Amino acid sequence: PPLRSNEHASGLPGLSEADQHKVDEGNIHLRCSCSILGTCRRMGLPATLEHPESSRAFLMPCLKQFVDYSDALSVVIHFGMFGTPWRKATRLVGVNISFSRLEHYVCRHEVRGVCARTQKPHVRLTGRALGSKSQFLTMVAQPYPRKFCCELARCFSNAMSARTTMY
Repeated sequence: PPLRSNEHASGLPGLSEADQHKVDEGNIHLRCSCSILGTCRRMGLPATLEHPESSRAFLMPCLKQFVDYSDALSVVIHFGMFGTPWRKATRLVGVNISFSRLEHYVCRHEVRGVCARTQKPHVRLTGRALGSKSQFLTMVAQPYPRKFCCELARCFSNAMSARTTMY
């Protein structure tokens, strides 16, 4: 069952004990992540946080407050532009880093549901993987595409190089 809603981003009221535990754990992890981002921001270190673009994490007070900082950056990318068959809109929030390398990895096709890179329909992340009785497509789509990892690593490398030349 759903654990959160837009109105109750920190967890729906009346959850079972097990579901409430999952929600509480997720909330603690997000607050910890925001705290780490804040520390990196103050220390001048590059840091990022990634979630699906539609994640309710972006409705949580600690992340909303962080995104409102004038020096916090945000970019939405689509994993399909990195070579996956699914679009998977993903949002990165960061500090002390430039996302300019990533800004063009957005699927801007005139036909909804069709990939700008391959001109083929995006694979919808619903149901189970072909030939699998137990693995959901959302689980198959969890790993980051290698090309995305390389581009993000370059963003960090550039940020650290810029930081070193400043000192």
